[in-house]
Amino acid sequence: MLTMQKKINRLEIGIFREMVVKALPENDRQYFDFDSYLYAYSMAQDFEIMEKYLIGYGLKRILDIGSGIGLTTWYLDRLGYEVVGCDIEPEKYKLNMQTKFCQSVLWNILEENGENLKYVSIFPDKLPFEKESFDAVLAYAVLEHIMPEHLEKWLGEIQRIIKKNGLIFIFKCPQKLALTEHISRTLKLGAHEILYTRHEVNSLLEKIGFREIHFKQKDFLPYFM
Repeated sequence: MLTMQKKINRLEIGIFREMVVKALPENDRQYFDFDSYLYAYSMAQDFEIMEKYLIGYGLKRILDIGSGIGLTTWYLDRLGYEVVGCDIEPEKYKLNMQTKFCQSVLWNILEENGENLKYVSIFPDKLPFEKESFDAVLAYAVLEHIMPEHLEKWLGEIQRIIKKNGLIFIFKCPQKLALTEHISRTLKLGAHEILYTRHEVNSLLEKIGFREIHFKQKDFLPYFM
C-alpha cells in the first residue's frame, strides 16, 4: 500500500473536486475549492498519522462519522480500506449549511466511482450499525458540531459499534482556548459555536472505556487538537 503522503495529493483532490462540481449548483461551487496545496498537505499529514496506527493494528474496516460531502471517505477508499461514510441528511434535518445541494447526489457519484465505499444517512442520536462492526472510527472536524449534552451519547454509540481494541481518530477539533476562534468571534468573521478542551474530550472518552494513545497539537497557537 502506498503511503498517505504519496497518494493524497493535488491530483486526488482534483478528481474529487470534479465530482463535487458536477453535483453542485453553479452558485455554490465557490465554497468547495479543494485544490490548494496547504489544504492537501494538512490532510495528508493527518492521514499519515492515521495510517501508522491502521497498519500497526491491522485495521481494515473504517466508519467515517460526520463525513459531510464525503472527502475523507473518498480518500480512505482510494487508499484501499473498506470504508463507510455517514452523516445526517442536511435536507431532512434542515441544517444551516453553506450550500443547498443534496448530499445524497454527491454520495451516489462517489459510490459509483469508488472501489469499496458506501455512504449512509443516519439519525442524530443513533448509529444504524451492528455492535462491534468496525475496526476504527474517524471523526474529522466533527466534534465541534455536536452539542455538549449529546456528545457523551454520540461517543457511547461509537464505543458500541467499534470492535474491541479498535481505534477512534479525532482530527481538526478546534480548542476552547483557541486564540484564532476568539479573534474570529470578536471580529465577527465566523467562529465555531461549540468548542471543547482536550480535558473535556478525554474525560468523556475515558468514561466510556477509551484511552488516549496519541496526541498532537497541529498549530503553533492552541487551535486544533
